[in-house]
Amino acid sequence: MGRPPSNGGPSFRFNSDEVAQMEAILQAHNVAIPDREVMLALAEKFSDSLDRKDKFIVQMKQTLCNVALASRISAYKVKEEEEEVIMKKKRKYEEEVLKRKEGPPLLGGRSMI
Repeated sequence: MGRPPSNGGPSFRFNSDEVAQMEAILQAHNVAIPDREVMLALAEKFSDSLDRKDKFIVQMKQTLCNVALASRISAYKVKEEEEEVIMKKKRKYEEEVLKRKEGPPLLGGRSMI
């Protein structure tokens, strides 16, 4: 959340501990967006932190946007990993096919088969 708010108020960034908490919640919900109550509680918790108390109020939509972004990133990483596994299997299969096409070794110009 790096850009300043449109209402001209002060901006803030989530610190590393808060990001870690949001990622933990995301993992606990199997990379799905948690319920509204969870997001509201998280926003209230972040608003009451020592760095922000009486300075900033973290809105639920700010935590929701951050968690949603993390969810998309996690899903993308999982997809990349799955695609890499598929590509490895495909390469292995292609290598086996090439070996079979080469056929068995020849003995005196004749196949051993």
